[in-house]
Amino acid sequence: MKRSAGIVGVRRCIQLYKLKVSELTVNFIADNKTIVSGMSKEIDSYAHTASLNAGGYIIAIVYKKGALLCIFHFIYPPYMIRYMYMCITKAHGRYTS
Repeated sequence: MKRSAGIVGVRRCIQLYKLKVSELTVNFIADNKTIVSGMSKEIDSYAHTASLNAGGYIIAIVYKKGALLCIFHFIYPPYMIRYMYMCITKAHGRYTS
């Protein structure tokens, strides 16, 4: 695996932080790094989106102790399921669970 950078944040943040994480992510992608983050709204989703738009790779960490194997049962808020599908589509279907 090539080098990676982890980006984590809060579920609610101001617009300035959204712009900063997008800028930071693009810099990481230019340095040939894979972005590793959760599948949460706000900072995590901005990092994934910026990475995919810049042609980079992402690793989305989704975990819930004791959950079934289907990760779509515990993604919150529910609209993030559509976002996850978009990420999978932009990543050309490279998905594992």
